Amino acid sequence: MQNKFKLFGIIALLAIIGFSVIACNSDGDEGGGGGGYYNPSSTTYYTVEYSVGEGSGSAPSGGTYESGTRITLPGQSNMIAPSGKEFAGWTRDGYKYDEGESYSVYSNSYFIARWTTVSTPTTPAAPTTPSLPGYIFLKNDSALDNLDMIWVIDAATNSIIEQDSTRLSMGELRRFDNIPGGKSYIVRVRIEGDNLTFSSSSFLLPSEGIIYLKYWAHSVSLSD
Repeated sequence: MQNKFKLFGIIALLAIIGFSVIACNSDGDEGGGGGGYYNPSSTTYYTVEYSVGEGSGSAPSGGTYESGTRITLPGQSNMIAPSGKEFAGWTRDGYKYDEGESYSVYSNSYFIARWTTVSTPTTPAAPTTPSLPGYIFLKNDSALDNLDMIWVIDAATNSIIEQDSTRLSMGELRRFDNIPGGKSYIVRVRIEGDNLTFSSSSFLLPSEGIIYLKYWAHSVSLSD
């Protein structure tokens, strides 16, 4: 009787082990080796949206894209720039993107239009005639001609102290002697044939002395 119970117990144990093996094999065959199965409905999609930001008008249309899709960021399209600004691309989470740049969609993305101030070119002011003590600055190409008249003028009274009508050629030195000191003077020259006159800035002659005048390419230098 005791041996029958032992035999029954062995048979029952073998049955349990056999069932477990079958169950394991069944589970493995279902997923192709335990890797699960492909479910098309698990594909992830994300939305892309655009905003005009500080501008007005209509932002470009966004869309819904499968994860990893590469899109090209649009331009200004129907957006209207704020006064004094122009379209400069997009921003997203603090990062800047240019129009036409390629972007890979891996999350919901919200792009805001970026506007920058238009730099208005300024018209440069007309140049002024330079002024430097001891020099006469001539204003045009006619300065290449000879000088046919030179005046030394008292700056305070505007009276002529000395004058010379002898032509002064390029590189030539002219001397004016015994000019009273302690006064300010202006030297004025006339360009031969053009009837144009040009004056130096006022300069002080501390003591009685000599004024030298030499004609260079576009200026007449003075020294005492």
